[in-house]
Amino acid sequence: MTTNYVETNCTITHNGRTFESGGMYIVPCSDGFYRGAVYVQPYVAGWEGHLARVTTWHGDLVAVLDTLTNYRGNFCKMRRISFTLKGVKFVGDYCPDWSELCRVRSTRKVA
Repeated sequence: MTTNYVETNCTITHNGRTFESGGMYIVPCSDGFYRGAVYVQPYVAGWEGHLARVTTWHGDLVAVLDTLTNYRGNFCKMRRISFTLKGVKFVGDYCPDWSELCRVRSTRKVA
């Protein structure tokens, strides 16, 4: 995987105030793994065969989930996800009660 994914222009304006997000990103780290932050959209009717989608901050499709597992964390129910992007498998954990943002890491060194 040679492509870095870095989303830009992630701002919204509400009642005259502007809010900015860092957006979705996947970049190589010094240890050879890729790490990043993606957004997980839960399954909705019509996505037959897909558990959920991995998207950018803007909602653009990045990948579909390979696995989705629920488990009990210290403070809330957690979800562990895995997906494949350009032949590289990624895993991550997030709490759907708090956010759709999920930190992810490649399962093997690729850089």
